[in-house]
Amino acid sequence: MRNRPLTLVFIVLSAGATAASPAELDQSTPRSNLHSGDFQGPEACGKCHPRHYLEWRGSAHAYSAVDPIFQACNANALMQTGGQIGKLCMGCHAPVGARTGELSAALEKFDAASRVVQAGVSCEVCHRMEEPSPDAPIGNASFRMATRNVAYGRLAKPAPTSAHTSETSQFIARGEFCGSCHDVLQHGKPIEKTYAEWNESEYRTVRQHRCQDCHMLRYSGQAAVGGAFRETLHRHNFPAVTVALIDFPNQGFQAEQLQDFLRSAAVLSVSSPPQVQADGILDLSVSVKTSGTGHNLPSGLSTF
Repeated sequence: MRNRPLTLVFIVLSAGATAASPAELDQSTPRSNLHSGDFQGPEACGKCHPRHYLEWRGSAHAYSAVDPIFQACNANALMQTGGQIGKLCMGCHAPVGARTGELSAALEKFDAASRVVQAGVSCEVCHRMEEPSPDAPIGNASFRMATRNVAYGRLAKPAPTSAHTSETSQFIARGEFCGSCHDVLQHGKPIEKTYAEWNESEYRTVRQHRCQDCHMLRYSGQAAVGGAFRETLHRHNFPAVTVALIDFPNQGFQAEQLQDFLRSAAVLSVSSPPQVQADGILDLSVSVKTSGTGHNLPSGLSTF
């Protein structure tokens, strides 16, 4: 049989999701009085939370700002819009740099940026995140960040520590928390809509599964060194489809987690004709059907 191009037809089904109703979101990141020196950095968090830190440092969240694909796409978007896109992408990929003003929209001098900026979506970004103002839609990094040294978490009775103030947050356990960055609109049109897909799916309405239930798997242990044993803690490696293209921590582990994740996410079936004629074309039909995802597969990108 001659070498001929193989055409694969993918049938991608959603999890019952529909596009969210478009709403105009401000392109700019919410103003703040934050400075880079207001953040301790993930390494400081790792001293008391070594397991969570080691999981996070190989995650897509830790990779978000140094990802060459992100940096190239951001540069291309700035070029195509004449700079009008501003810090829209940086608001989620490099939130500390965007909010402190350490980075310009063009990511100039990124290699010289502080460690807390290059850490992307770091421990303090999530654990100092506060609910957006009531009139702000979910998405486009519209969340607010605490200007004080506080760590919000899900534990009902967090143990006191001299490293920071600890407070229980209901927002950090909700899907809207993740939707702060996993929905993106530009001029009223959805660019990325993973949160919107989940919000309209049976995973929220019937199964009541949140983003965290799948992407932050549960285990039992200590939340901090010397802390009390807790029945329910959450992993911070955030398995998803992002694969690091540069030398990055935990690449083998992340790849293994990704494979396990995808095995439960979809069912792949391939059908072929019962007979193949010599020197002919082999037609294959490939179907991918979601079986364990609360959003579309693939998710994120939207077509207008």
